[in-house]
Amino acid sequence: MATLAAVEAEAVAATARTLDVAALAAAADAVAGARVVDCYGIGASGLLAAEFDHKAARVGLLTRLRTEAHAALVSSALLGAGDVALVVSHSGRTRAVVAAARRAAANGARVVALTSAPASPLAAAADHVLVATGRETAYRAGATASRASSLLVLDCLHVAVAQPLLITDEAARAAVATDRSGHRPASLPDGVVRARDVDDVVQTMRWATATRTPVVARGAGTGLAASSSASAGQVVLDLSGMDRVLQLRPEDQVAVVEPGVLTADLDAAAGEHGLFYAPDPASSSISTVGGNIATNAGGLRCAKYGVTREAVLGLDLVLADGRRLRTGRQTVKGVAGYDLTGLVVGSEGTLAVVVGATLRLRPRPQAVATLAACFGDVVQAAAAAADITAARLQPSVLELVDAVTLEAVDALRGSSLRSRGEAVLVVQCDGRGAQEEIEAVGRVVAARATSWSATSDPAEAEELLAARRAALPALERLGDVFIEDVAVPRSQLAAAVAGIAEVSRRTGVRIATVAHAGDGNLHPIVVVERGASVTEGPPWEASCAVFELALRLGGTLTGEHGVGLLKRTWLREEVGEDSLALQLGIKAVFDPLGILNPGKAL
Repeated sequence: MATLAAVEAEAVAATARTLDVAALAAAADAVAGARVVDCYGIGASGLLAAEFDHKAARVGLLTRLRTEAHAALVSSALLGAGDVALVVSHSGRTRAVVAAARRAAANGARVVALTSAPASPLAAAADHVLVATGRETAYRAGATASRASSLLVLDCLHVAVAQPLLITDEAARAAVATDRSGHRPASLPDGVVRARDVDDVVQTMRWATATRTPVVARGAGTGLAASSSASAGQVVLDLSGMDRVLQLRPEDQVAVVEPGVLTADLDAAAGEHGLFYAPDPASSSISTVGGNIATNAGGLRCAKYGVTREAVLGLDLVLADGRRLRTGRQTVKGVAGYDLTGLVVGSEGTLAVVVGATLRLRPRPQAVATLAACFGDVVQAAAAAADITAARLQPSVLELVDAVTLEAVDALRGSSLRSRGEAVLVVQCDGRGAQEEIEAVGRVVAARATSWSATSDPAEAEELLAARRAALPALERLGDVFIEDVAVPRSQLAAAVAGIAEVSRRTGVRIATVAHAGDGNLHPIVVVERGASVTEGPPWEASCAVFELALRLGGTLTGEHGVGLLKRTWLREEVGEDSLALQLGIKAVFDPLGILNPGKAL
């Protein structure tokens, strides 16, 4: 059998006509961290092999193998334990190629097959299978070795060495196919990449651009508009593993975090320094900062402190083509250039992938006072919330919970909130004048409430807030749900609540309502039997009626959950043709190939 030295000698003579090493090196350089170590080419046999260093892994690219002897020589010489064999064959049945894959596996290498035949012998011999998507057509049509190798390296090298980040088993794909919206995609995504660092994201987006593969970025999957749902032909980019607080600077009241950090964990970390992170979605214990940025989430404290956009000073992004971009600043003020940070916040992963955020923290209030007011009906509770705003009071929390939700929360928590009335307002004031302000709130709500009480006990306050946060989990125990997210002017809150009750009566669909009443953001929650669809029939008719109601009252389709997939058909009616066209133009500038979360938000 020929030695490796003999192969190299023959390669030198054949390189000029069969293998453009410079082109191959350029293709490797297009994938950050890749470097060609050596190349071998034998024109007479059609053999092509290349060796790379990439992210501390050695990769052998094996294709155009014509004889089993050559296959055995190359795979044995190039690949051993810990290496990666990227084996390419359109049919997946060429004996030499299959032999190369088996020999590489026997040597301890990880085998990645690129083939159009996922049920072929090559696929069976591989640890991971990449189904061909068309970029290797030039190779199959007889292109030169340099052209073929350039395409293959650019398209596949990262995926090969990133394993086991790219996961294709059915259970993993099913786990990331949708969120908590109730939407059920008709198919599963092709795979999921579990990013561990920024480089993983960069490599994934470069690969996605090269292969024109749509990418759906995902955090904890707690979204409620199907923004992170994914289906066949798409790959999910799971960012939940990037969960570090990189910096926490108390002297600047600033934190720098990765996107997978849980919102409540960041708040707790800030609390160790006498600070807090103001955005406070009800799902804060399970939702990620990155997901909150994607939808511009609000939450319980947004009545006073605003939504996520008000807390984001700057962002670290990976663009669709893999370039990195930093927007914003680390200062509290700054107006240099267009506000790209504000543009990306709330864009639902359609403009860029967020890989880091510089966030504003606030001093933790020295005093907090909390009030619970009970009402004979939910319309009176909503009217009382509007009265609080009209009285020029500014509570940090102003939440409304209706009777259907109270019953579900009682069943979940063993409480007795429903026995107190048809609806409850939970109000919290903070700061040095918290006690005086909560007493003023009490005087306002007394005109409509059947009873109210206030406390400065943190444990009692947390019990009330925990009951509000339990609303969605409690209702999910009753069946499948679709939670809406309309917002109306605060003076129209009572009319909105009354209108939602009328929609429920007219359609026969059970609708529970909770609201961030302090900013007019209502969450009507459609509850159906387990397994029933929430996006067709009477449940969807009820949801659409609520959308119509919100727009008629001068409101919006979404206050904090985003448009996602489920509300796109209504977006044009709210924003108009010209605005929608402008937004689509902005999307095209950031993502000219349309591979970032396609079909969402716009």
